[in-house]
Amino acid sequence: MVTRLAVSSAESVLALIAAKSGKSYRDQGSRPRGPPNTGTRRRPTALVVDDDENARELYAWCMRAAGWLVEAIPNREGAVFVAAVLAPDVIVIDLRPPVIAGLEAVRSLKGDEETRDVPVVAISGSVGEIEARAAGCDEFVAKPFEPEALRELLEAMVVGRSGSLADLRSK
Repeated sequence: MVTRLAVSSAESVLALIAAKSGKSYRDQGSRPRGPPNTGTRRRPTALVVDDDENARELYAWCMRAAGWLVEAIPNREGAVFVAAVLAPDVIVIDLRPPVIAGLEAVRSLKGDEETRDVPVVAISGSVGEIEARAAGCDEFVAKPFEPEALRELLEAMVVGRSGSLADLRSK
């Protein structure tokens, strides 16, 4: 358990360093994260939190293909820290409990001053919608689902907060 927490803390520190440099914490800058920031438009951002690497990368790939900036992290204990640094438009979190329960991570996100207003979408095949919403989730997606449906839901959530997706992308 101590070893896992040490790894998780190291991942969180890498995420903070990478966020400040604008590069992914996984590759530490070996490739650029999308087009350079010219100041002419703002792309929607998402934080994906899932311990299953295949699922995490599938969700992230789907969002990146639609033009989103996505940071995908493997553990829920770093979610509050990374979300506070990245200030994403939306957080997608799997509620399956390896290190700390997903519901507890959502409660932490909603209890933190810097992240409480960020919409959280819960994904789960084992936790129900009632429990997810009680913890503070804004939306719930039951597994299995199509990644494209998740992207559409996230875009609808961002549109609802900013007027229109085209307006958000042109900022």
